[in-house]
Amino acid sequence: MGGGGGPGGPPPHDTTVDLDLDLAREQSSENDVYYVQYAHARIASMLERAGAERVATATAAVGELEREPLDSTERALVEQLLAFPAELAEAADRRAPHRIVAYALALAQTFTAFYRDCHVVGAEPLEVESFRIVLCVVSRATIARCLDLLGVSAPERM
Repeated sequence: MGGGGGPGGPPPHDTTVDLDLDLAREQSSENDVYYVQYAHARIASMLERAGAERVATATAAVGELEREPLDSTERALVEQLLAFPAELAEAADRRAPHRIVAYALALAQTFTAFYRDCHVVGAEPLEVESFRIVLCVVSRATIARCLDLLGVSAPERM
């Protein structure tokens, strides 16, 4: 994400924003907040399906998980997650909370592509499943943090 309101980047913080209140109330993928919340709930459901013990085993082994090559959507998700600290710092430095909104939406979209393309629970070999579970855990925590910073709930179910 670029800065300064250039092509492809978020608008400057002093840009006028038009709010569509009907869209804001709508529970569909057209509503960005709903879309991000739904991604969080989808991850929660997937992790619940995997089971607390399996999630704990996968996260405990995170330092031992060395996988190459990554699927392109796995790589995109890793890159998006790694961008969070810099995006957060930039949002704070510029007093631009819209950057957190844009980041959360981009993360939810990247996660959705990962979810579409990569089998998680039951993936083989076990190291692949573990790595993907860890990606889900980190994605869920990052989305929850973004929503919390924006004063929006991060539901477990929708």
